[in-house]
Amino acid sequence: MVRIGTANSYTGVTTAIMTKLVDQVTAQNQVTTGKIAADLAGYGGKAQTLAANNTARAKTESSISVLEDLGRQLDAQDLYMTKALDAVSAAKQSVLSAVGLASGINLLPELQIQFGNLVAALNGQHEGRYLFSGSKFDTKPVNVTNLADLGAVTVPSVFQNDDLAQTSQFDGASTIKVGFLASDLGTGIMTAFKNIQDYVNANGDFSDPLTVAQKTFLTSQIAIFDAARPGST
Repeated sequence: MVRIGTANSYTGVTTAIMTKLVDQVTAQNQVTTGKIAADLAGYGGKAQTLAANNTARAKTESSISVLEDLGRQLDAQDLYMTKALDAVSAAKQSVLSAVGLASGINLLPELQIQFGNLVAALNGQHEGRYLFSGSKFDTKPVNVTNLADLGAVTVPSVFQNDDLAQTSQFDGASTIKVGFLASDLGTGIMTAFKNIQDYVNANGDFSDPLTVAQKTFLTSQIAIFDAARPGST
């Protein structure tokens, strides 16, 4: 079961980026900034060192700019992943409430709201690009909008992202994975939503009060919602 488990992944990405940033700042602090001649000829034997320092400074400034842009992207990713997790929590709570109250009268409308919130989060954009589509920046990673749509499709077919999670390169060599894929984030919870929609399609809407069979089924889905939350591995 694929889980929405972002905490460790996100922390790893952030730690790696901060390490690179510290390295770049250290390099920048080591660059000679004073001017002792109008051109390189005036530096004599130090011209080669100065040229190397200037090159290092340019690379440092470029890397810092990349890190700043990346930081904004990661902030956007974190925001949308938090919204996705909030949708999972709210959907699970709706199921728990239905079981606890033995009433399914409001369950489907509540799940539809959270399903919409989940899809909106997985289809989140930053600077006009879909964040969780892999390299397919101009393609919505999730192609359904209503809970009822899940009854006619398989879970894998819901996702349109490719398998190329975004990476960023530093120092011309170090590569860090900074992107996440909608299919990795959402397969578990989409499975739970589809299970409920398939049950309704086969057996009718949940009643008030719930039947024993309905209550048993909904109880069995709680574990699937839990498996889609971070820290459940």
